[in-house]
Amino acid sequence: MFHETARDPRSDRALRAQAVLPGTAGDEVKVLDPAALGGEDRVLAGALPPARGITEIKADVAERYGVTLNDGDGRWTAVEATRILEQLACVPEWDLGVLRDCWMYREGDLSSPLGRVEANSHYKWNDAKDGKNVYGYTDVKHIHFYDAAFDKRVFFEARENFPLLHELGHLRAEATLVRGNRRAFLDGVDRVLALHGEAVAQADRFVPTDADAPKVREFVLRLHGRWTSDYARLREHLESLRRDFDDLWAYTDVFERYGVSRDEMAGWGRVVNGARNACEDLGGWAYGVGKEIDEEIKAYGDLLLAKATFGTPGLRAQCLGFLKVCDMLFAETPKVLRQALAYGGSARYLEYFQWVVRASGFNPFTEYSKVSRAEWFAETYELAVLDPGELARLSGPMAEWFVTRRLAFPLHLHPYTADDLLPPLTRGPALPRSDATR
Repeated sequence: MFHETARDPRSDRALRAQAVLPGTAGDEVKVLDPAALGGEDRVLAGALPPARGITEIKADVAERYGVTLNDGDGRWTAVEATRILEQLACVPEWDLGVLRDCWMYREGDLSSPLGRVEANSHYKWNDAKDGKNVYGYTDVKHIHFYDAAFDKRVFFEARENFPLLHELGHLRAEATLVRGNRRAFLDGVDRVLALHGEAVAQADRFVPTDADAPKVREFVLRLHGRWTSDYARLREHLESLRRDFDDLWAYTDVFERYGVSRDEMAGWGRVVNGARNACEDLGGWAYGVGKEIDEEIKAYGDLLLAKATFGTPGLRAQCLGFLKVCDMLFAETPKVLRQALAYGGSARYLEYFQWVVRASGFNPFTEYSKVSRAEWFAETYELAVLDPGELARLSGPMAEWFVTRRLAFPLHLHPYTADDLLPPLTRGPALPRSDATR
């Protein structure tokens, strides 16, 4: 229950309206009967717009922003959902796509060594909490809002805190996304190489003899020929791709430890481009091989329909087993490439942020921005949205990237060019390492 008191400037009477806080009892909003109110109270009650229920606000959020509000350990109220709508209205137009398909959960209270938690965000490769992985191999975006997210708090220099904007910064450059995507990519490579080994074992098992019909012998020999001349190269391609991304990881590790110069940034860009090109080349080749496998599966079916003689014991089952493994092998390969691209793309934001920080002398400006580089990035993003002029005062190059250039790097790989670097800057002595850059 809340009480709101207003004073009529024409009299000394206090006007009082009373209602149940919207959202605390489902969608039902109770109001007092205007007939039971005094004259001034009836005027006041009639002037108030009808309150919207939580269901209506959730639908509005979904329609306008593609965002789903879900109850978690807590429950959304209409007042809290309206606060989210207000914060969504501040999101820059060019970043609305980052939020689309995001699931926002209302949780309870949570504390950490740093204090009460307002919100956190993450990507999940397989989304258990939502019941199913509705986006296939696309990252699922989540933001969890805790009780403290709705407490009034100063963000910076008397500016009100907007936790949604901070979390949107994380969605732009989730610190764990780089490592999580790298793990998913490496696990995917291991998975495909295991299938490759099984295919090798299968291929060694079946050899046609004179007991088989000529069309069967021709089919089996063609399978062997395709495997030895083409399919078997997949291991070589994947191991080469893994080495390319190991180079990317090595660059990332150097940046974490020592920062980065312009020359090092350009070298890293070449590594990123090489990995991207390798993914494209391997993807095109794997697609062609997959088509060939489809043709061989059809040819195998035609042999069965024609009742062609498989005279060698077990040959028919061995051919089928080999085709099944090859089919799985080249169906999994594009998934690994998607994981590789997600990993390579997610690495770019925080590394480039690190480079701009060190090149421009930009310093943490809130206590929370000192916690880690990822939090520093998210705090900077929030300030860029709330007060771009203040960010420009603190750091012209940072405002150039965050505001003017609208964070030029998307969450996927694209060709790296010299235009991705800021205009030349006079680089001073290396900055000492701090907690914010570890």
